[in-house]
Amino acid sequence: MGTASFYRRNCQRTCQRTGKGIWFKKKQLILFRVQIGAFRDRRNADSLAAQARSAGFEAFVLAENGLYKVQAGAFSDRRNAEQMVQHLAAAGFEAIIL
Repeated sequence: MGTASFYRRNCQRTCQRTGKGIWFKKKQLILFRVQIGAFRDRRNADSLAAQARSAGFEAFVLAENGLYKVQAGAFSDRRNAEQMVQHLAAAGFEAIIL
């Protein structure tokens, strides 16, 4: 028996007996994003992302609010994001944590 089906069946029984619904709150995930650039021109963002990838980083381009942002990671722990900033700086990239 899977855990999800177990909870689903028991929640349905409880709701039927009490006439009340059961709500589960999702935990909000906070991410610290490491950004190495933001450009109006997509080609510039793609170029920087390619440079970061060739240096061994997992970089990607995110289109947001009219800008193309080059990011090199998203971390739930700020210390991990700070370590990534240090690694990027050692490779010659300027980075900030958002």
